[in-house]
Amino acid sequence: MAKFDFSDDSVVVIIGSGAGGGTLANELAPLSVLVSMTPLRMPWRHQAFLSWAGLRGAVPIVLATIPLSEGVPGAEDIFDIVFVMDVSTSMSGVLQKLEEEILTVDAKLKTLNVLPDVHYGLVVFVDDAQIIDAGAPYVDVQDLKKDFNYYWMFTQYNSQVSGGGSNVDFPENTIDALYIAAGGFQWRPVEDTLRMVIHTTDDTFGEKGAVQSMIEIQHTYDETVAALQAQQVRVFSFADNDMTGGPVNNEDVSMGFFTPYNGKTPIPEATDGGAFNINLVNKNQLSLSAAINDSVEQSLCEQYIPL
Repeated sequence: MAKFDFSDDSVVVIIGSGAGGGTLANELAPLSVLVSMTPLRMPWRHQAFLSWAGLRGAVPIVLATIPLSEGVPGAEDIFDIVFVMDVSTSMSGVLQKLEEEILTVDAKLKTLNVLPDVHYGLVVFVDDAQIIDAGAPYVDVQDLKKDFNYYWMFTQYNSQVSGGGSNVDFPENTIDALYIAAGGFQWRPVEDTLRMVIHTTDDTFGEKGAVQSMIEIQHTYDETVAALQAQQVRVFSFADNDMTGGPVNNEDVSMGFFTPYNGKTPIPEATDGGAFNINLVNKNQLSLSAAINDSVEQSLCEQYIPL
C-alpha cells in the first residue's frame, strides 16, 4: 500500500463509508474523469461521455500518469516548426503576411502550455535551397520576423538564394527544400515533440536529375517523403489549387500538394499534414496565422500516421 507523509499538501484524502461513501464516490467520479481528461485536450463531447460512462480497466491508471510525468508539469507540449519558404518573385505577398503575422502565431501557440518554448527554423528556396543557421532554432521569434522581412525584400531581385544566378523558369525546388528541413533542422526528441513544416509555394517542382535555372535537383519525390516520414514531420502546404500556376498563370500545379503526383500520395497527406489554397491567403480570404494555429491544435495528441 502506498504511504504518504502528513505534510504532503499534494495529497487529497476523501473519507466515506457504507452507502454514504458509495454515494460520494459516484458523485466525484465524473469530476475526476473531467480533470484527468483536461491535459489531453479531448473534445468536450468525448469528455462528457467518459465522465458519464466511466473509465475501465487500466485506462485510469495510464491517464493518471500523463499529467504527472516527471519533468512535464501540466503535461505541456513541445512544438518544433520549420518554415520552408519559396522566395521567388511571386511569393512576396505571402512573405509579407508571414512577417506581419508571425508574432500572432507565436502568441497563440504559447497559450497552449508550451514546454519550454516553441522552436522555429527556416529553409528558403528558389531553384536552390538553403537552411538558415545550419538548422539551429531561432533564439528569439523577433529574429525570425526579421528574416521574413529580409526574404520579402529578396523576392524583388529574382535571384537564387545562394546569389549565384537568376531564376529563369517556373518550377521551384520544393523537393530539396523539404528534404533539407527533414534532415537538417535540429529537431527535439520525437517522443516529446510535435514536429511540423509550414511550406509555401505557388509553383510545381522537379525531381532528381531535373535541371532548373542551371541547378540540378538532388532528391526524388520518394526520398523526400521518406525523409519526412522517418522524422515524423507533418507538412502543411500553402500551394496553388486554382490552375493559376506557370508562366501565364493558367497551369495546374496542385500535383503533390492537393492531388497525386505521378500516382503517388500528395506530400501533406503522406506526412499526416494538410494543404491550404495559397490564393485564398493572397485574397485575404484565409488568415495565414489562423490556419497555422489551427493546424497545430488539430495535430495535438494525434498519433503520427503517414500514408
